[in-house]
Amino acid sequence: MLRYLLDMDVNIFVVNNNNELHWKLNVGLAEDAYLVTRGYANQNLATLRKIVLKLLERETTSKHGITMKRLQAALSTKYLRKVVGF
Repeated sequence: MLRYLLDMDVNIFVVNNNNELHWKLNVGLAEDAYLVTRGYANQNLATLRKIVLKLLERETTSKHGITMKRLQAALSTKYLRKVVGF
């Protein structure tokens, strides 16, 4: 019984973590706004979005959220280089 409860807690954490990731991708990168249906483009773009999300989360000089960091990187090549690590 105890093992079942421990397994259940881990599964709840995984679901919450997946929901948090989906929320960040949806709100910060507007993932659900784009419909791509050609070949493997959908999987490729999903992978790129996750990479971008991790790069933006790793960058700590700006105290803004993901959406503002993304906009700032789009407008400033200096900040983009800082995010990417060049």
